[in-house]
This record gives sequence, structure tokens and C-alpha cells, in this order.
Amino acid sequence: MKIFHYLFYTSHSQKYVLEANPDFKAKLEIFNNLLNLRKTPINEIDQKYITSESIIKKVNLLSKQGLIDGKRIMMIGDSDLTGLAIAIFCKPEEVVVADIDERLSEIYFEATLEYDLPVRYLYHDMRIKVIEILKKQYSVIIFDPPPTHNGVKLFFSRAIEMIYGGPNSHIIMTLNQKMLSSGILEELKSMYDLDSFSTHTELITYEDQMLGDVFIFNIIKNIESKLIGHYLHPVYTNEVNKKLLTYKCECGNGIDIGLNENYKNYDELQANGCPKCGYKGIFVFQSDIQLK
Repeated sequence: MKIFHYLFYTSHSQKYVLEANPDFKAKLEIFNNLLNLRKTPINEIDQKYITSESIIKKVNLLSKQGLIDGKRIMMIGDSDLTGLAIAIFCKPEEVVVADIDERLSEIYFEATLEYDLPVRYLYHDMRIKVIEILKKQYSVIIFDPPPTHNGVKLFFSRAIEMIYGGPNSHIIMTLNQKMLSSGILEELKSMYDLDSFSTHTELITYEDQMLGDVFIFNIIKNIESKLIGHYLHPVYTNEVNKKLLTYKCECGNGIDIGLNENYKNYDELQANGCPKCGYKGIFVFQSDIQLK
């Protein structure tokens, strides 16, 4: 039987090393100025902001763990602007943000132009395969995935593709308590044979008062991603919760999947094929969030 190594921490034990910096107040003002540039969260892509205090707690934790200074960091999504907080309060080599929300580009442009921060925004939809220049390039990957099983597994798999693996390589993931109760962590452990990580509780509060935990995974060796290539299934909450999912065949035919349809799930569709042309290959989920 495999023994999993957990370490649990609570926010009560976290001393704010960031506040010991004499420039903390000035840096906090810069961060608040950038936070004020954020727009309303986009519900369709599961954006949900954590409180500004939670951002500071999170960055403080990662700083104490030695996971920021001198590191090349990839933020898979960063609507909270945690990546900017890292660049402001700490000394990373570089922070790259890959996000589907193009509104963030303006904030990151302001951060580099006005404050000369080592940050860079890159438009990337995680449903699209990871481009070669991002693979195995980062020692730290940070993300707060869409709160669905598909979303968590997809984002974690993209992180596996981007991290170079080896000593001092870490994946940092935040999960809200609803997702934690769904068994998704056990799925990830099984998918990637994860046995070395720490759990930090009572750290994250979302603006709607939902709580979240931070998980730090030590990726000590190269691991192959289980979801390489384009991801062709629902990812976001509104999509996953639909009773009727529509997939498109290469012939252009749309095929509905649902409990009351001819095909109850995707596996049945692949096994039986398109009712119009008989094709039995890859079918693409028709998302309301268009791919670019």
C-alpha cells in the first residue's frame, strides 16, 4: 500500500515576513493601485476573486517556503493578480501569466510601464495545447483552477507540461472547500502518483466567503502529462452542469449527449459514431466560450 506524505498547516502559524520589509507599505499601495484596475469577474469562465488579504497571505506563505525569489514562475490564470503581488513584494526572476482574459493585458502593461515589474502577460486558453516555448520552462507553477473535475485535471496537466521537474520544482494549487469534498485530490494523486505535498488550510477566503486551501506539490522528477493536446470537453461550471452537451463531428453534424438522448455520454458517442456519417474519431464539445 502506498503511503502518502501530507503536511498540514494553518494560517494561524504564518508570520508575515513581507511586513518586515521597510518598503511594505509603499509596495502595498502599488499593489492596491493595480488591484483597482481589475474589472468585474467573468462568471462564464469561473472567475472568483479571493480577498486582497488572502493574496498577501498566499504570497507570504510562498516566500517563507523559498518558492519565489530567483524563480521563473508561471501563473496559469491570474485574475486575482497574485502574480503581480509576487513581483511587487518579492524578487522572482520572472512572472509569466497565461490567461484567457485579455483584459489582464492592460493591467500587466501598466505594471511593467509604470512600476518596471518583471511580469509578462500571455494570452493562452488552457483548452488549447501548450505551445512548445512554454514546455518544461518553469520551476514554479501557480493556479486556482475552474472548480470542476475537468477544470482541475486540465489545469494540473498543463502545469505538468510546463514545469521542468527536479529539485526545487513545485506546483501550487488552490482549491475551494466544495472541490475538496468532491474527491478531486484523490483523482490527481492517482493520475500522477503524487506522494509529496503540503496542505495549508485556513489561508484563502474568496470574496463570496467560500474558503480554500493551498496545496504545494514537490515535483522531484519529470512526469508526463495525461492530457496532451487540445482539450475537447466542457471545463467551466456552467458547461459541466448542463443536462445536454453538444459535440460536433468532423462532418459538421452536431450531436447531443445526455441522459434522455441516444448517446448518454461521450464514450457511447465514440463507440457508436456519428449518426449522420458514421465517423468514430474525435468529437469537439461546442462551448459557449469560443476558442481563438
